[in-house]
Amino acid sequence: MRALYAVERQVGDAFVAERLKPPQERSAPVLADLRLRLLVWKEQLLPKRPMAEAISYALGQWTELNVFCSDGAVAIDNNVSEREMKRVVLNRKNSSSWAIHAAAERLRSWQA
Repeated sequence: MRALYAVERQVGDAFVAERLKPPQERSAPVLADLRLRLLVWKEQLLPKRPMAEAISYALGQWTELNVFCSDGAVAIDNNVSEREMKRVVLNRKNSSSWAIHAAAERLRSWQA
């Protein structure tokens, strides 16, 4: 995994066409090796073990996990969108807290 992220760090914010070549050259062999290891581990584990289920899930999503090697516009992970979603959720939570506080203030003014 470190090798994959090292390639991603090296590519940085390059243009889409420039982002495509390094993952195809350096990440694809790492992913191929990882897939072979996952297949070996899957055979060694009992099917109902959590690790075996995780490996089966990863292998079932293999095409999607490799999209960043064939499409330069796709990042290796979705951390950017996760951070943005966290901002939205925190804002919603803070807004609802503010609304509750404002409602309590209105209720208090009516009772006075």
